Amino acid sequence: MSNDSHSPAGAAVNPLGQLDLLDGPDVTVHQGRCVRVRNRNASCTACVDACTTGAIAFEDGAIKVTPSLCIGCGTCATACPTCALESHNPDDDALFDTCLAAMRANDGHVTFACQVELDRAFGHCDETKVAHVTCLGRVEESLLVELAAAGAKDVSLVQEVCDRCRHSSGRDCACEVAESASSILSAWGVDMPIELVDSLPESVVAEGVYGTPDETEAPRGDAGRAAGVAGEAPSDGDSGAADAREPRRRERFEKVGRDGTLPQFVPTRRGRLLSTLRDLGEAPSEPVASRLWGEVVIDPECCGSCRMCAVFCPTGALRRFSDPQTHTMGVEHVPGRCVACGTCEAICPHGSVTLLREVYPSDLYDDHAERFEMRPPQVELGRPDTIVNKMRTVLTASKFVSQA
Repeated sequence: MSNDSHSPAGAAVNPLGQLDLLDGPDVTVHQGRCVRVRNRNASCTACVDACTTGAIAFEDGAIKVTPSLCIGCGTCATACPTCALESHNPDDDALFDTCLAAMRANDGHVTFACQVELDRAFGHCDETKVAHVTCLGRVEESLLVELAAAGAKDVSLVQEVCDRCRHSSGRDCACEVAESASSILSAWGVDMPIELVDSLPESVVAEGVYGTPDETEAPRGDAGRAAGVAGEAPSDGDSGAADAREPRRRERFEKVGRDGTLPQFVPTRRGRLLSTLRDLGEAPSEPVASRLWGEVVIDPECCGSCRMCAVFCPTGALRRFSDPQTHTMGVEHVPGRCVACGTCEAICPHGSVTLLREVYPSDLYDDHAERFEMRPPQVELGRPDTIVNKMRTVLTASKFVSQA
């Protein structure tokens, strides 16, 4: 889930056309939201870093997608800051309903376990008390905060098989989500422990200690696709999940609109999270650190006033302004719309943008914005005299042209 532009991954080219290969019953792809599709200089590598099977990978400096390796775990969708990848089977609403049912069956306690863990505990676990996910990486912050608002006492993510699972990167994603959600809930004064535990809690164990099922027994449900603890991932020639996919639909990638920016979208998960936090009570006064939001700071001294950060911002967290009354122009930052994707910082040609990982919760509400005034550019693009004005500027500044 790194955004390190200095890594080899950071040099990868635009994935337009590759991500679309994932589109199917398990994952919906919204290419226009992907920051790398929007600008090839963006440094986000979240989906590649989080993918549990290598279905999304880097090869020869480019993103390569192998649909037959995808197990539909949803970890890539959890990691993607802009929700360019949207998980299904189950979708967010269905998973929340499953969690509520498990919570009510278990006196307010919520337990998440992957299919491999449930297969291992088959016959010794009350599955009505467990929220089943293909991988722990499917769990994300808005779900956890909604469970807290619904009265959950605690959340346990069972990681017992993770050390022996070939898809263990999902556990790493779950760890980051648990830390992020805990930080948010703590700031709002909500006491709901979120822990990764080494075994199924006693409250969901039906018949005491459970053991490993007979290895000759075929795994139930989606576990065949999940490739098990010691199983093999499907090969490129496997005719299972790939052949069952629905025909791929091509999403038309929108170009720059009349307002000079690319299309923008605030992930539904973020809107639900903010709505739930508002219901939990008054926003704390101290800053909160999480992977979800960022605070953008622009240094006007080295800024070139190009405002490309606002053009390529995927959510509209950065937006241009021009005030004819005060004769000022620049960029506004809206923390509540920021998803900390790092695009603005990565593409700024002058290095004038810094993304901070702490935000003041009160700034997340009511479309709060901070303005960064900029020097008007010497040449205004889009005018019929743009080229003439640019040439005049260049010649005037030249030491070979008389200034008399």
